[in-house]
Amino acid sequence: MDDLMDKIVITLDEVSGYLQMRWIACYMIYDWNYRHADNAFYNNQIARRKKVIERLKAVDEINDKVVTEIYNRVLAEDVDDFIQNHMRVQNCDRVQVEIEIAEAMAEIMN
Repeated sequence: MDDLMDKIVITLDEVSGYLQMRWIACYMIYDWNYRHADNAFYNNQIARRKKVIERLKAVDEINDKVVTEIYNRVLAEDVDDFIQNHMRVQNCDRVQVEIEIAEAMAEIMN
C-alpha cells in the first residue's frame, strides 16, 4: 500500500474546492480562526489520502477522474461526520448546523 500511496496523484476539481470550504466552515463552528481551520484541513490530508488508496483497491480501472471522485466522496464524508458530531454535541438539528456553516462560509468568502 505504501508503494501505491507514493504513485497516486489526487487531482482536485471545483467540487473538491467547495467541499474543502465546507470542511473549513465546519471547523470554524468550533474555532473561528481561519488559519487554524486551514491548518487542520491540511493536517488531515494524509488520513483522507489513505482512505482514497484503500478504496482504490476495489476499483477495476484507476484514472484521474476516479481518484478525484473517490477523494471528493471521502471529503464529503468528513464534512458529514463534522455535521453529525456537531448535531450530537450541541443537541441541534441539521438546519441549525447548515446555518452556522453558511455563516462561516460567508466569513471565508469575505
